Amino acid sequence: MNRNRKQFVEEMKKKVIFKAREDEQFYVYFYLGLIEEYADDYPAPMGVTFTETRLPMITYGDVNSIIDMTRGRLEDTKVFFEVVKHEILHLINLHPIRVASYLRRRRIPPTDENIYILNVIADSIVNRYICFNPSQVQFTLKSTLSNKYL
Repeated sequence: MNRNRKQFVEEMKKKVIFKAREDEQFYVYFYLGLIEEYADDYPAPMGVTFTETRLPMITYGDVNSIIDMTRGRLEDTKVFFEVVKHEILHLINLHPIRVASYLRRRRIPPTDENIYILNVIADSIVNRYICFNPSQVQFTLKSTLSNKYL
């Protein structure tokens, strides 16, 4: 595990807890209850899924890339928390379970391409609920689903 990444996430988490507005407390509460995993080979800065026992889990990949893309334009904590909120909305909408179910019911192989397409659709749904200025933040999250849970 990349020690710097874990330190970075812990630092961001502390800042999020203390800087979150009153209307964001639900996200903070949900975020603090997630199982955490760090993966060097994860295809996105962060993503969520449910464990085999149906517990919500967040996986951190190269989280520093989120900050690098917005450096100088937005506060690091704000950017980090917006991505966390995005991922939490995937869990609330059960997107990892729905994608797996959709692929299984239609006998579609869970290839990276198929998962990516469904993730783009799920992202478009989730992004409707998040207020941000696209001219300030320009990044695309890659597939955030793991084949091991499909």
